[in-house]
Amino acid sequence: LTKIETFLLSGSFILLLVVSCVQLVLRKFFTAWFWADEFDQNMVVWVGFMGAVLAVKENRHLTTEILTNFLSKEN
Repeated sequence: LTKIETFLLSGSFILLLVVSCVQLVLRKFFTAWFWADEFDQNMVVWVGFMGAVLAVKENRHLTTEILTNFLSKEN
């Protein structure tokens, strides 16, 4: 399941980059795609969610240590 999630995350990120770059060129020289900005916004959210899921699985997510230090039994 992790390999599938990694593949989906990588593919989504590459798709986000490609659409953003094509949109940039089209906006500069031609007529822009009307749907690309909203697509990019949604893809940023989904890539963030999928990245957070993988980071939690690998225990590499950011943590706030203030609360864990405050609630630890050693204090």
